[in-house]
Amino acid sequence: MLGNIVDNITGENNGNKEKVQGTVVLMKKNVLDFNDFPTSLLDDVHELVGQRVSLQLVSAVMEILEVITNGLRGEVGEPAYLEDWITRSTPLTAGESAFDVNFDWDEEENGVSGAFIITNNHHSEFYLKTLTLEDFPGQGRIHFVCNSWVYPSKHYKNDRVFFTNQASEKYARPVLGGFAEYHYPRKGRPGRPPAESDPNIEGQMPPLMSLTVYVPRDEQFGHLKMSDFLAYALKVVVQFFKPALEAFDSTPNEFDSFEDVLKLFERGFVLPGSSLLDDIRKNIPFEMLKEILRSDGERLFEFPMPQVIKEDKYAWKTDEEFAREMLARVNPVIIRRLEEFPPTSKLDCELYGNQNSTISAKHIESNSDGLTIDETILFLKDDGTLKPPVIELSSPHPDGDQFGAVSKVYSSSEHGVEGSIWQLAKAYVGVNDSAIHHLISHWLHTHAVIELFVIATDRQLSVLHPIHKLLLPHFRDTMFINAFARQTLINAGGLLATTIFPAKYAMELSSVVYKNWIFSEQALPEDLKRR
Repeated sequence: MLGNIVDNITGENNGNKEKVQGTVVLMKKNVLDFNDFPTSLLDDVHELVGQRVSLQLVSAVMEILEVITNGLRGEVGEPAYLEDWITRSTPLTAGESAFDVNFDWDEEENGVSGAFIITNNHHSEFYLKTLTLEDFPGQGRIHFVCNSWVYPSKHYKNDRVFFTNQASEKYARPVLGGFAEYHYPRKGRPGRPPAESDPNIEGQMPPLMSLTVYVPRDEQFGHLKMSDFLAYALKVVVQFFKPALEAFDSTPNEFDSFEDVLKLFERGFVLPGSSLLDDIRKNIPFEMLKEILRSDGERLFEFPMPQVIKEDKYAWKTDEEFAREMLARVNPVIIRRLEEFPPTSKLDCELYGNQNSTISAKHIESNSDGLTIDETILFLKDDGTLKPPVIELSSPHPDGDQFGAVSKVYSSSEHGVEGSIWQLAKAYVGVNDSAIHHLISHWLHTHAVIELFVIATDRQLSVLHPIHKLLLPHFRDTMFINAFARQTLINAGGLLATTIFPAKYAMELSSVVYKNWIFSEQALPEDLKRR
């Protein structure tokens, strides 16, 4: 025992522990905007007799988690106490007080801290706002945002634990624009508060506040436009009642059969009764949305029947219809003339390996109708219809991008297993075509790029200028739609980002494409020459 006392005095046997300085910001209990003196006095008495406010850091390193009764728990550090509680005066108004706290932490043994435990041994509660650790070993500055009342420990059955305000890597995205690595078009002031985890990036607003996102007054939607926008943006509301939909579908993230798809066009589906939906209806002030969210038998999501399906439910399966839709659907402007065969890639071989096509003459001879392979791959038949002879699908090499792509060529087939595989290959083409359209052709080229021209036009041209009058109908409402999309649709976890975009890589991918965007090549004659 004497040895332990000597060690504590001399500082020996502390291993590799380092001092970590922290600052705790809290509000003491106040009543009617002046100090509750009896409570403050009792807290001071507890402080004098050793019943203080303690904090313990908890390790976040998975390798050193220890098994406890309720599962895994991080290594808990030694208690550290708030300093100068008695001598640190509290303002007469209900204000904040900052207290120093010093921890002993062994980086080699405990790793990085991801949480802390706080124990209030005082007589009364206090409002804990933040804990900030400066120069934490191996991590730097760590900031905990708490914003919670901490009552005396006798009122709790379990420890009060607060976690570091660090965003999950699942939702981490690079900052676009302003850097050589991630080029992106200029945009208006976001109007969203900085993220608590990193003040250099934008935070998120609550879903119901999305429509109040800031744009200049002249760029706000009018009343009629707002009503139309809300009606056509109905799918965005799905994020509010997705749990309710999952409750009556065992496979909510997939279609069980083609009949599931056809039902959306034939009769839609009826919303179930739900307390969640009731809360949404009560809190949304727009009568139109309240009507849309009815659950009294009115059908929701009954989409208009496509003309092709209306004539023949399975006409879409033919190769002729597939080729026709490549020209007739949303993104025909990416079709290019085949200038060499086999097609070659323009990607850097040192970074991405061999990305050249593996399609050969034997793959298309049976479907070429006598045409030479250097003329076209989408063959124009004698009856005036187009037909795809082969489809090549590529996936990343399991050993890394530098080894190129793993590619496989599929030939047209109508029956048996090969016919089913061919249908699946065409589905992959459709999905990729749709993703490129929505991310690149639509979002990047039609919305993001145009926003910088909207800003420049408003700044440089008078509203009386003929060019301003000419451009205004094309620019109208673009900034508001873009701001709303960044908040709700294309953000990490947003509706479009998780459905038709390539998830976490979407914005970074569009940045790479924008790096090669040249304004002079966007004119239609120049675009046709390039393709």
